[in-house]
Amino acid sequence: MSVALTLARIARRLERRANSYMPLSQYRVLALIVESDTSASRLSRMLDLAKPTITTTVDALVEADLVVRVAVPGDRRTVRLEITEAGRAELATVETVLSDAIEDLIVRCENPDLVREALDQLGEAQERRAAEREAERMGDGPERR
Repeated sequence: MSVALTLARIARRLERRANSYMPLSQYRVLALIVESDTSASRLSRMLDLAKPTITTTVDALVEADLVVRVAVPGDRRTVRLEITEAGRAELATVETVLSDAIEDLIVRCENPDLVREALDQLGEAQERRAAEREAERMGDGPERR
């Protein structure tokens, strides 16, 4: 089985597990907001999604009282997104569910520690690539590959 297909199948497994609590798209947004209060525009860039898609997701999170919009003093156009206590609790629940689903697969591997290390490295590579893309968008990074 190809790596791409394996990752796609795992993503689907995680999506099914998360959907008992919230759509995976909302989880991704909530997880980024908890890392640092941010704006919808920045989330759009970080997730490489269209602004209307982010707006729809944020609207749903606000309606569920998981996120609040906060005006930025001195900047009438910018609205910062902050996670609520209910949002933190829901995020913790979903992260536990997703981590358990991943661990359920990892423990079935011949070398679970090696798989965990590889996933850590893959996550770090993803973060580096996201930073490179952000730099490219700002015009001060390497050319698109």
